[in-house]
Amino acid sequence: MSGRGTIRFRAMNTNVEIILDYAADEPRTTAFYADRARDWFEAVEQRFSRFRPDSEWSRLGRSAGSWVVVSDWLFEVIAAAESYRRLTAGVFDLRILPGLEASGYTESFEHAAAFQAGAGGAERRKLSPAGELELDYGMKAVKLAEGTSIDAGGIAKGWAVQKLADWLRRSRRIPAGIVNAGGDLYAWNSGDAAAQPAIIDLQHPWEAGATVGELLLANGAVATSGKLGRQWGTGSSAAHHLIDPLTMQPSVSDVVQATVAGPDAVACEIWAKTLCIAGRDQGLRLMDEHARDCEAVIFMSGGEIVKYGKSRKSGLEWNIREPLHRAGTAEARGRASSGSEIECEKEESA
Repeated sequence: MSGRGTIRFRAMNTNVEIILDYAADEPRTTAFYADRARDWFEAVEQRFSRFRPDSEWSRLGRSAGSWVVVSDWLFEVIAAAESYRRLTAGVFDLRILPGLEASGYTESFEHAAAFQAGAGGAERRKLSPAGELELDYGMKAVKLAEGTSIDAGGIAKGWAVQKLADWLRRSRRIPAGIVNAGGDLYAWNSGDAAAQPAIIDLQHPWEAGATVGELLLANGAVATSGKLGRQWGTGSSAAHHLIDPLTMQPSVSDVVQATVAGPDAVACEIWAKTLCIAGRDQGLRLMDEHARDCEAVIFMSGGEIVKYGKSRKSGLEWNIREPLHRAGTAEARGRASSGSEIECEKEESA
């Protein structure tokens, strides 16, 4: 089989889109890959969701104060998160769950209309510099200090995208494709070097359904994070999901939305969030120290656009329309796509 297969479904409370360009000798159908992709995202959600009482993540939280031997998946994600906590000087931190809950984010986001700050008695408490989360790399065990609670929302989706893309291109040897989960995206093209790159629409920070340009990406990842996508409440009670660990409040930095492109979906997701939480100056200083293989486009609260990047990699090109005008609100995504049901669309040649 040769041709293209497109898969769309909903998972992890976001839209998932997968586009696969098959080799001529590909023995599997698009339906096969749709089933595997759906099963993968369901398994990740079952493992990491704080909204599922029986998830491994929830069970770990209930065991705070004791060492817990965890699965390879959980240990890999928590260890990566701890590494990024150090690289970002604490801007990215799994321990922000009390801040999320105190802001009202106590249920899955489809219930956002009912979110209320302080619901359920959640309290904002200052984080200690370290010591509330310990790792035993030999045993693959985790210990949360008593009273410590953590949230995987800032890393799990990018990790799921990267793992699935790696399986498709390395194990299944799919020559070219895209895995996109709500703007956390990985694209690859291992075939003809002259082949067209993926064209990724960049969502307008303030205008629903509008774009501000596009990113041309041959091989690599991109992620967008923003304060207006997962937002609830109005006026002075408005809140969003990007919690500043220093205050345990929704960030009030000068960055509204950030899109980061680089070699790895997890890194892009975390650096995009870091820019939004820390703000332009601190965020770019941290990236300049630890993420020089990434590039970024930052949308400031005043409407300015800031571009960052020293890698100048081939196969990566930003096309941004300027000037940018503020109007309305919008969900922040790295790629404009939608779909609420699984669709297996085939364009196959004999």
